[in-house]
Amino acid sequence: MRQSFFLPSSLRFVFGLLFFVFIIALVFPIAASAWHRNQANARIARAVATNDTSARLVALSEADAQLAQAEAWSHDALIEFARARVALVRDDAPRAVQAMRATGETLRGDSIAQFLWGYAEWYAGNASAAYERWRAAGAFEYFFHQAQRASFKHRWQQAAEYARFAVGIEPDNVNARYTLGDVLGYLDADAALRELEHAQKLTNDPE
Repeated sequence: MRQSFFLPSSLRFVFGLLFFVFIIALVFPIAASAWHRNQANARIARAVATNDTSARLVALSEADAQLAQAEAWSHDALIEFARARVALVRDDAPRAVQAMRATGETLRGDSIAQFLWGYAEWYAGNASAAYERWRAAGAFEYFFHQAQRASFKHRWQQAAEYARFAVGIEPDNVNARYTLGDVLGYLDADAALRELEHAQKLTNDPE
């Protein structure tokens, strides 16, 4: 006759308790880290929103403290991303680049992270790296439309900057080249002519 095997209720309770403790030990550090990281992000948002320098410095200092707490529980790429944001608010582009590069390719599919990484590279003087990150973020349309909006408002310097970003992301895009050439016509006639000639060449020889 086949016998069934049953654990005594006391043992089932012990095993259940051990399993519960194991799950808590596995999940709690990640949850605690995420909580502190979110607190840091709230401080960063506060720092960006305020025009008060002292309040901004306090918020950024608090963000640093929260990120240190987050890292004490668990380290991930989002902590470095938050550190990069802190550095950008402090106008420390090289530090922001360092933090973003520490994430490796973990945030490759995160368009917001790639977009901000592009700005960090740009302000650190790494134009080609900035264009690479903006390409990964799919930022061409954003910069192209921002250039057009600024142009409609006759903000030529701003329009030229956005148009240059668009051209840097897609050098062979005819519309971006024509937009940049048109904007530069109000700022630098020689540069405008060069851009329009380049655009005409792309139009005549799209290959």
